[in-house]
Amino acid sequence: MSTAFIDQGRGTITYGSAGPPPVFLQRDGAVGLLDRATDHPLGDRPQYASRIQAAATVRKGAAFALYPDGLV
Repeated sequence: MSTAFIDQGRGTITYGSAGPPPVFLQRDGAVGLLDRATDHPLGDRPQYASRIQAAATVRKGAAFALYPDGLV
């Protein structure tokens, strides 16, 4: 599971992920992983714990791919 907030005015995405990191493709063809805020799968901890988040710069026209990790 991933969550993201995209601020188009600032060109940033703030995100967190509990699974495989989202992939992004910049308009110029550059590819990257949003992997600075990956955390344990949801339900892995017996009590509530805050989740980590990170921010990245993205340019207009970027695309994001979210994919499952295969856990059911």
